[in-house]
Amino acid sequence: MTTTAGCGLALLAAASVAGEDFAIGYVSHFPLILHEDDAVAATGANVVEVRAPWALIEPEEGRFDFTLLDRQLEWAERNDLQLVFIMEAGPAHAAGVPWLIDRLHAEGGTMVDLAGNVQRDPSLFSPTYKQYLARYLQRVTSYLAQHPRNRVVFGYNNGCEWWYPLQRSYSPLDVAAFRDWLEERCSSLEALNARWGTAFGTWEEVTAPRLSTYGEGQLPQGSIIPATYTVDACYCTTPESHVSVEAGQALTLEADFAAGGMRAGAVSAEIAWLGDERPQPLKIDRTVELVPGETAVGTVRVTGTAPEGARRAWLLVKLLGPGRVVFSEVRCLDAEGRQQAANPGLDPAAGGWQFIRWAAEDPEGVAHGWERAGDVWIEYAPRPEPPSLAAVHDWLTFRSEALAGFLDWMAAQIGAADPQRPVVTYLTFGFANAFEWDYAYQMAVLLDAIARDSGHQAVLGMQLASGEGDYDSVTCAFDMLRRHGKPLWAIDLLDFTRGVALGRTGLTRLSLSVLQHGGRGIQYYCWWGTPHYNYPDLGLDELTGMLTETREQAARMGGARPVAQVALIMPRMPPYHPLDPPANDWADFMGWYKLLVRAGVCPDVFTLEDLPGAELRG
Repeated sequence: MTTTAGCGLALLAAASVAGEDFAIGYVSHFPLILHEDDAVAATGANVVEVRAPWALIEPEEGRFDFTLLDRQLEWAERNDLQLVFIMEAGPAHAAGVPWLIDRLHAEGGTMVDLAGNVQRDPSLFSPTYKQYLARYLQRVTSYLAQHPRNRVVFGYNNGCEWWYPLQRSYSPLDVAAFRDWLEERCSSLEALNARWGTAFGTWEEVTAPRLSTYGEGQLPQGSIIPATYTVDACYCTTPESHVSVEAGQALTLEADFAAGGMRAGAVSAEIAWLGDERPQPLKIDRTVELVPGETAVGTVRVTGTAPEGARRAWLLVKLLGPGRVVFSEVRCLDAEGRQQAANPGLDPAAGGWQFIRWAAEDPEGVAHGWERAGDVWIEYAPRPEPPSLAAVHDWLTFRSEALAGFLDWMAAQIGAADPQRPVVTYLTFGFANAFEWDYAYQMAVLLDAIARDSGHQAVLGMQLASGEGDYDSVTCAFDMLRRHGKPLWAIDLLDFTRGVALGRTGLTRLSLSVLQHGGRGIQYYCWWGTPHYNYPDLGLDELTGMLTETREQAARMGGARPVAQVALIMPRMPPYHPLDPPANDWADFMGWYKLLVRAGVCPDVFTLEDLPGAELRG
């Protein structure tokens, strides 16, 4: 057998919610996508997650169509499989229910972003949304629980695709709920002012800190920044200086720059491809060069190809974020390296370039100048002081607790209609909790907060993934939640970078790592429908071998559970950019975790929020 280094085992009476058999299968799109569906059971699967989408089951208010559920139940009975029904009714899926969203828009019941733009996703705090959601959950659950084929119903997911995006959590409903949350926790308004360093005169003046994000997907770890840091200002070619192009023509735009005083800043080069019929670009190619330190000297470069209908290329060089950038030369080169830009040396006497401020949280903080050749500068110095760390911490804590409470409320609605079957969480962004703290905070999906408020959720299922075969982020998630005493499942299990190309050996090791760290179920992503991750592409014989080995190892383990030898503290704090590093050193924690498990030491992982009630004695 193949195992991970790390957790030793001790006996535990029960192996899984479903009895002695390990729950293993796939997240399936049946019957929306049909592909070798009768081979699912032949691979050794016994439980499959299938869809119960609100948008299809209640296409009009009050009219329910359960045909989709009937087909899935018949298929499961024919193949001797059990089903977990994904109640696709959380905000991300409810956004696809037109009659509901029309009503919510009319009464201000949806999410709102920082700029005040109304979104389609319902707000967690909309009473109308919760009213219709409760009705949907109870109707669908009751139908399944009372169905003649109900023996194949294993349980229910209380939604999926969970996220509560930071920049879309500024509706009046959200802010009012935050204010109520603060009033419950602060002894007085004076105490809040002392904590935040503010001078609010009434509770009605209290509002949520305006926050944005920086660097996610481009730096090893992104950060949260004050919204006042937001700026988009540029020098760009004037209409008469745009570069003439033809469809299919490639251009490379380069800009030499020197940046200083940067705080969560970036420099960007863009080519906007224009046609003859409308002023809006047909396409924009851009490169964003992050400036993680105070100063930088370099060249930002972007290459693009003119789309069909393009006649001109609009060249833009930008400052994004607080600080100052000086552009000394701009080059626009065709495929043969020939210069196409007007006035590449940026001589003000030659013209051809203009300043545009597209956006700025503090417009008066933007300055610019072009007094001599090779010295085009843009500066942004926002004046309002950024929110205090205490305010940021309270806002992020509120958001994570609010999402956790909403999840458990959904589970309670399901449980009221069918108390005999388990509710299994399907925690999107579970994979981020171990080491990608920026994503966890941005989406408010904090595993520890959800586990602490999971009274109506029998099984804690987490969306987890390895990368290049490294499964430490998978096992760390189990080490975070194992001590809560609930069965743990890996849901959407895959290798994010290589998919099924990781091969049977790597994917089997990933599966066995779940067992070794206390997992009681696996749902792989996916049976069919997502290229790169379709498990049948592994080959049905290889897939059957992987599931067989995993189930056999689970049976040999019987009622065993890992024995934790140390308490490892995860010093997770909001990755708030105004703090000096290493206040949020995710890499240091990751290093300690990897050292411990490779030394054969099994940890229980505690966050700072876990510590007040933690039992740390062996």
